[in-house]
Amino acid sequence: MGKTKRQACRRLHEHGLPKDTYSSQSSQSLSNVNSSSMTTTAQTVKTARIAKTKATQKVTEQVKLMNASDRKILKEIDNYSDIKDV
Repeated sequence: MGKTKRQACRRLHEHGLPKDTYSSQSSQSLSNVNSSSMTTTAQTVKTARIAKTKATQKVTEQVKLMNASDRKILKEIDNYSDIKDV
């Protein structure tokens, strides 16, 4: 079994799907997996993605605020850069 297929099997198992269902199948037969199983997989991945987004949302907001603050400071510095010591 190749590295990519092994990783795919591990990820499917992590999302609660039986690993042996996919690990014994060839890549050609993977295209014949029934749609309800793939729908479940897609839903599981979507749920995980939403959870990750919600978990990182506060950090993202803080980073945006910090960047806005940095831009404001740089703009103020730029406004005073034309003043020279006499």
